[in-house]
Amino acid sequence: MRVPISLADLRVKYGFNRIAKKLQRNWRSTFSLSLASSQEILSKGLGYQDLHDLQKSANEHAKTVAVPTQDEVRDGISNSITDFCQSKKVTDMSERDVNHLVSLLPLHELTVFQTSRSQQAGTLASQSVFELITGPANDLAVAANQGKSKRPAHLRDDLSAELLKPPADPISQEELKSFWEVVERKGSLHDQCLCLGLLQGIRPLELLNVKAHDVYTTDQHSLLRIKNFKTRSRSGQLFMPSVFSTLIDQYVRQAKIPPIGYLFPSPKDSNVPMSLEQMHRIIGVYLREAIANPSQRRASSIRQSMLHVAAKHILERIAQNMGHQVSGMTMKYLRIPKSSTQK
Repeated sequence: MRVPISLADLRVKYGFNRIAKKLQRNWRSTFSLSLASSQEILSKGLGYQDLHDLQKSANEHAKTVAVPTQDEVRDGISNSITDFCQSKKVTDMSERDVNHLVSLLPLHELTVFQTSRSQQAGTLASQSVFELITGPANDLAVAANQGKSKRPAHLRDDLSAELLKPPADPISQEELKSFWEVVERKGSLHDQCLCLGLLQGIRPLELLNVKAHDVYTTDQHSLLRIKNFKTRSRSGQLFMPSVFSTLIDQYVRQAKIPPIGYLFPSPKDSNVPMSLEQMHRIIGVYLREAIANPSQRRASSIRQSMLHVAAKHILERIAQNMGHQVSGMTMKYLRIPKSSTQK
């Protein structure tokens, strides 16, 4: 496996060098890692003999060369780090440390993956974003197949609890769709990212505390790290639709937000997140145009309504998988009162 490298990737503070710096800064051992060693590790992880071989091979690849996936590249870098630690007798880095370190590397900075992302963005632009954010089936399948703790944002709350306690006056799916269309048509990238996060059922306070490095992408899905404010665990990871990370990537570049910077900083001080009051002022402009009922023009109403929509989607999927023609039988299995889904 060789990752195609272009001359643009070799510029200072770009591509390859930016990833190497990230590797050096986040090195999790008492053994000091020099920039030269970081570059050697990364070169071997990308499939080259050493840094000289990588530099010499830049732009020699044909356009038809097979491009490895980002997950394959991360595996290669992990193996390279392990080999380096063994050769230097570094013993204070666990496999978990290595995996965490590799997950932080911005592989999307490489030209070959930027091309892939721009193609992806073009494809997403031709789709209905609302279909992506209200259809959790794909994310649900990924979560079930992988058996990991990461969950779609819609699924953070218990399914039966959401069905038992639906919103008293939920925003209709059509109005939610109208809300997103207004944001997409009139909103800046900042506002689009903010509203799309709310439309994933994320609590406003958790969303406002997200930093740029908390959003990252693998080949299968996009992930978002959040700080939980209402659960015992300090943090969690959520599956997100790929359009979310695509918009975030464009927004971060445009706004020049550093990796440790808040995605939605206060207008007065970028070192602190924007306040809930500031967030409500922003989304209020779009809510007034899209939603008729003034009492529903709140971030909490968006979250509750999206969770309710997702819960119904999931119930239908469970009924289908269990071979039930109607969801009533499935609800009996789950011990959910039928009236709770009909409000």
